Formats: sequence, C-alpha cells, structure tokens
Amino acid sequence: MTLEELKSGTFVVGMKETERAIEKQEAACVFIASDCDERISRPLMEACQSSGIPVEQGFTKKEIGRACGIKVKAASAALLTSRYYLSGLCPGGSIINFLLKKGGAHFADN
Repeated sequence: MTLEELKSGTFVVGMKETERAIEKQEAACVFIASDCDERISRPLMEACQSSGIPVEQGFTKKEIGRACGIKVKAASAALLTSRYYLSGLCPGGSIINFLLKKGGAHFADN
C-alpha cells in the first residue's frame, strides 16, 4: 500500500480514529509511522494483527501527515474499506455493499 493510495482513498488520521476504525472493522490497511514511539505503536500493531489488517510502516509521521492533507505530523492513519465503494472502483457498489453487510463484513456508512 502506498501513500498515494492513502491520499486518494477514504481515510481517518490519528491514533484514536485509527483505533476506532480497527474496532469497527472499517480499516482496510493501517499506516503506522516508522518514527512513532513503540509504546504508542505496539497496541495498534497488536489490534491490527488480531484483526488481520495489513500494516504499513515504511513512512514517517511527517509523510503520513502530508499524505492526509494536514499540516502536522501523524503517527497513524487508516485507509477505510469504504474507499472501494465511494471511489467507484466496484461497479454496482450498492449491491456489493449490501452483500458484504449480509456476509458479516462492514463498510463504513457513507
């Protein structure tokens, strides 16, 4: 996963919002800054691991913040699963959204 995909997708930024997206099963991929303190990043890594969410750690706080369009550094961000539906990458998105909800998966409400 790249910063371009984060930038062009639907995302949340910051530790609390990222944690919330993981808990709600809305995160498709989580970006954790490589220069983030381990005591902060470890709980997030563990939550991703237990939820089966891929983690990207190849970017700094400054790079993640810039990709999210904010003027401050960001320790984490989560690319949301709803990006496929909202960006039109899935033809017939409303049908796919309905089927995924029926199957137990959850898309962020739009």
